[in-house]
Amino acid sequence: MNEVEVAIYDTSFDLLYHDAVNIDVVKETKPMLDKIIQQKELQFYQKDWQVVGLKYKFQEKNYVITAAAYDEYGYKKLQNLRQNIIIVFIISILFIYIAGRFFSKKAFEPRCRQCKH
Repeated sequence: MNEVEVAIYDTSFDLLYHDAVNIDVVKETKPMLDKIIQQKELQFYQKDWQVVGLKYKFQEKNYVITAAAYDEYGYKKLQNLRQNIIIVFIISILFIYIAGRFFSKKAFEPRCRQCKH
């Protein structure tokens, strides 16, 4: 994961920590934090970023932590897989077409060329 972003809020929606203000992909909102507090954990995507929000208790205080990451390696692997699937599909279709033509010609050839039936 090349790009990672972590933010910590208290339950009053006050930002306590943010490690990557310059990339700040996840735009935390009060309703989002309320939902994280209610569900204790929330996972979702924003654009191509994977985001997780957690409710965390430390020294009798509740905090909301959001972490986001862009999985460049994973997306490149998916792109390579898509390309390979397309190539294999095209080759398979061509092979099936050629084999079909070959076997259909064989099936419709007369079996005995010397026979007049």
